[in-house]
Amino acid sequence: MTRKQSSSRADPTPSNDRRGFLTKLGVVGGLGTGLAGCLGNGGDGGNSGNGNEGGSGTGGGNGGTQGSTGSGDRTLTILGYNFYYPDSIVEPFEEEHGVDVEVISLTTNSEAVGLMRTQYQGEVDVIGVTNNWVEPLWNADLVQPIPTDDMSHFGNLVERARTAPGCVIDGTQTAIPYAYGMTGPMYRTDVIDEEPDELTWDYLFNPETIESNDLDGRTAMRDWPIAAFADAGYYLGDDHPHPPSDLEACRDALEAAFPAYRTLWSTQDQHLKLIANEEVVVQHGWDLTGFLAMDQGHPVEMAVPPGGTDGYADAHQLATDAPNPDLAVEFMDHYSSPDASIQQMRNAGNLPINLDARDRMTETERDHRSVVLENEDRLRMRRYFGDEELETAQQMWQELKG
Repeated sequence: MTRKQSSSRADPTPSNDRRGFLTKLGVVGGLGTGLAGCLGNGGDGGNSGNGNEGGSGTGGGNGGTQGSTGSGDRTLTILGYNFYYPDSIVEPFEEEHGVDVEVISLTTNSEAVGLMRTQYQGEVDVIGVTNNWVEPLWNADLVQPIPTDDMSHFGNLVERARTAPGCVIDGTQTAIPYAYGMTGPMYRTDVIDEEPDELTWDYLFNPETIESNDLDGRTAMRDWPIAAFADAGYYLGDDHPHPPSDLEACRDALEAAFPAYRTLWSTQDQHLKLIANEEVVVQHGWDLTGFLAMDQGHPVEMAVPPGGTDGYADAHQLATDAPNPDLAVEFMDHYSSPDASIQQMRNAGNLPINLDARDRMTETERDHRSVVLENEDRLRMRRYFGDEELETAQQMWQELKG
């Protein structure tokens, strides 16, 4: 397999991505080393925390290449995130089909539209962005419907993910999910005596709950308006706050909680160090780092509050002018298999997308993810935030920070 750096800087246009802060993982003793190995050498994107994007990083992947085990005349080209394509998943496909797989590294979801328009149209077979960033690709005629009749694993994928907004548009299958997960409150279990399916958003927003649990100055929010306003929406009882039904009410809830925040974190390094070093007890967290931290024995837990929390599906799309459309669909099916799905979980930390792969989880892996596995109905799959709502939330966020 060949991996190469994208020649484009990351487009600051908003999207819904978390890679900008998943690239700096060399932290917290053994945890950092383990996570860095799991996630590979993805682009060192920065993280300004603005827009629908998890960060507006300017890195372009690792820029290196690796020798391919394929020996055929064809090359399948993927525009996606390096760390999602480890050799353990890609090489069996190359060997079976006698092809080479090349990954052009993305740093943000949003840059996929620009890169496909200006550089890679007619060259890329598969695009890999998060479900709520598929719609702009579809509206720009850069992706096409995906035939699923001959996909042997499609029917066994998590329904919540394969039918998520963006994976299905107007009844058409426009993306095949390969990674499935959530965000929500991340907390230290040696300080807070709450079950992860009972802990509520009050711990991040309710001044009385914060005071009674001695959490003043020991909570943290991500410096990203989409996360902050969605979290506030859940706290206020909004069933699916993408976008929230009342941005002003969310702003007021955040304003009341701001004095208790120790900081607004913007990088993965900060995210992990804050909770691992007990600088904070509760914070907005991501499943990838939360589950992998638990797998390595750290006293943390990802909560799935009764009122709901964000779910996401990272997914593959079929490029409109794909040179190898049939091969591209076969690769999507390969990545949907139980073998690839369990490898994906151990590589990046997400939940297995194939239901049969869950039978292959170890007791520890299943136990650490049990709160999500047992409460998947609480996950609200992300939708695009909306341009007007996004602009308003960004302005409010800057005012709150000021």
